[in-house]
Amino acid sequence: MPSQLQRVLQVLEPRLKRQRPLARACPQLLLDLAALLEGLRPLIMLDHAAGVTPAQLLQALQPLPQLLPDFYGCILHLDGCCYLADSLKLQLHLHWLTKADVSSNISWPAVISFGEAAGQAALAQPEQCKELQQQLGVFWKGVQEQLEPWQQQQWEQQQQQQQAAVLSAEGHTDRAQPPMQHHSISSSSSSSTLMPVIDLGRVRGLPAMPTLNGFLLGYPAVYWVRSLQEAAAASKVLSTSRLRLHRVHGNCPALAAFGCDSSSGRSIAGRRMALLSFTVPEALCDDAFESKVQQLLARLQRAAASVTSTKLLIDTRTKLFTEPDGTEVEWDPEWTDIELSMSEVDAQPVSL
Repeated sequence: MPSQLQRVLQVLEPRLKRQRPLARACPQLLLDLAALLEGLRPLIMLDHAAGVTPAQLLQALQPLPQLLPDFYGCILHLDGCCYLADSLKLQLHLHWLTKADVSSNISWPAVISFGEAAGQAALAQPEQCKELQQQLGVFWKGVQEQLEPWQQQQWEQQQQQQQAAVLSAEGHTDRAQPPMQHHSISSSSSSSTLMPVIDLGRVRGLPAMPTLNGFLLGYPAVYWVRSLQEAAAASKVLSTSRLRLHRVHGNCPALAAFGCDSSSGRSIAGRRMALLSFTVPEALCDDAFESKVQQLLARLQRAAASVTSTKLLIDTRTKLFTEPDGTEVEWDPEWTDIELSMSEVDAQPVSL
C-alpha cells in the first residue's frame, strides 16, 4: 500500500508536469518536496525550475491543503527565483538565526568572507556575523509582515466555518453560512487562499542572494558577499581553491516510483538520494567546522524520525498509523539511513 507521502506525490506529479518550467525539474522537485513535507528542511529553492512564477507554482500545488491540511506552506520569490517553505518551520528557523549567540553557538553557520585578503577565503569575525544577523532580522520582520494578513484571513475563515457547523448541528440551517472557498487562486493578488506569496523584493536591506540562500537552506557554511564585485572575487577564489564536498544522503522508498535522483534526474532503481550538498574550501574545514556539519546531520536524522504533517494520525506509543479508511498499519519513517559523505574536489570553475 502506498504511504501517505507517496499518495501526495502521486497527486502532485501530473500537475507539476503540466507547468513547463516545473516539468523539466520534476524529478528534483519531487525529491525536494519529500524532504520539505517530511520536515527535513524548512524551505526548498526552485532554482532548477528557471522561469517558474508563483502563479504557476500555486496552480500545481492547488490540492496540497486538502491532502495535508496541517501543512502551512508559503511561496517566496526574489529576482525571478521561487522558494517553497513550511511557514511554521521557516519562522522558527529565522527566529533561531536572529536570536542565537553568533560568537559561541556551535550551530551558527561558519560565515566565509572574500574581502581584504585578496585571493583567500577567511572566516568572518563575530562583529561581521552580528551585522549579518541584523540583516536576517530585517528579513524575518518583512516575512512576518506579509504573512500576517493571510494568517488573519485563514483564522477568520476557520471561525466562520466553525460557527456554520455549530448552527447546522443545532438545526439552524437557515442561518448556517455556506462553506468558505479555501483553494481558489486570484490573479489580482500576490497571495491566494491556497497559501501566501511573499515578495522579497519589497523587503529592504536583505543580504545578497548567495548569502541569503545559504542561511535559508540551513547550510553549516555560508558565503558572505555584498555586491557583484565581491561575488566575482569569491568565485575567483573558489575556482582556484581545493574544496571539500559534503553530501547528505538518505533513502526514501516513496520516491522510488518516480525515479527521482537529485544528481541526474534519472531513475536510480533504489540507490540512495542526496538531500543536500555544499562545498567549503578545504583549508577552512577544521574540527570546529566539522562539528557544525555533524550537528546538521544529527538535526536531519532527528527530523526523519519525527512525526510530521503526513503522519498526524500516528499513535506514538504503538507506532500505528491510521489510514483515511480507518485501517491501522505499522508506521515506518519516510526517510531512513540519513548519512554524510565527503570528497575532495580539485580546483575548477565556480560561479556564485
